Formats: sequence, structure tokens, C-alpha cells
Amino acid sequence: MNKKTWLIICSLITFDQVIKYNIIKYATIKKIILIPNFLTINYLKNYGISFSLFNNKQFIIIIISLFMIYTMVVYLKLYFMDYHYRYSLIFMISGAIGNLIDRIRLGYVIDYIAITINNYSFAIFNLADIMLVCSTLYLIIYILKFERRINVNNNSR
Repeated sequence: MNKKTWLIICSLITFDQVIKYNIIKYATIKKIILIPNFLTINYLKNYGISFSLFNNKQFIIIIISLFMIYTMVVYLKLYFMDYHYRYSLIFMISGAIGNLIDRIRLGYVIDYIAITINNYSFAIFNLADIMLVCSTLYLIIYILKFERRINVNNNSR
């Protein structure tokens, strides 16, 4: 991987950690309403992963995270890929490392973004989660679109 890739990864991780530091510093006392009945900052200690899976199983989560980060870094280093794949992996790696830092340093992940629509509250999440989920969804959509284009072109011959 080149220096630019590492710079982007380090910048995203730093941004994530700075936000989390400020959440601990300022949002632990009360929840902060940004948009009434929609968006609030609500500090939460998350001891599991999505939807409380593996709750209080930090060792297992850390091992899985390290394996996934290693796999993505190796893939990013060894294979030439277009910018869609490259930047999706960069954001996935950054999000995974951001949450891994919390798990190792604190024993939990700092979540803080709470969205409510029509009195339905979604899971509370953080920037690292957004990087992971959005880059994964983008990559899936891109692959499906790209694979379809390849299949259509191959079938027309």
C-alpha cells in the first residue's frame, strides 16, 4: 500500500477517535438533541457488536476484528483494484480499527449517534460503524452492478 492509502486510513481513524474523545468529555452528562425527534447524541458503552451479539465477549470480537483487518490489508496490498474496491476497503479498515482501538483501550465501543423516526429508535452507532456499513453496502452494490455488466458483455458474444 502506498503512503496516500495509509494517510487516509490514519486520518479517518484519528477523526473517529477525536469525535469519541469529545463524546466522552461532553456527552456523558446528558443527551444532546441536534434535531428534535430525529437526531441526538446519546453516549452509550457498547460491550458487543451489532444488535448486542457477542455481548461481553471482547476477546472473541478482538480476534475476529484483527483477522478481518489483516485480511483486508493483505487484499489491499496484493491485488490491483479500481478505486471503488480500494476506497471501500480503506473505509472498512478504518472503521474496524476505530472500533478495535475502543475495545482494546476501554473494553467497549463508544456509540453516540441516535436516530428516531416516528417514535422508532434505531440502534445507537458511531462514525466507525458508518464507515463499515456504508463502504460494505457500496461495495456490494458496485460488485452486483459490475458483475452484471461483465455477465451481460460475456453473454452477448
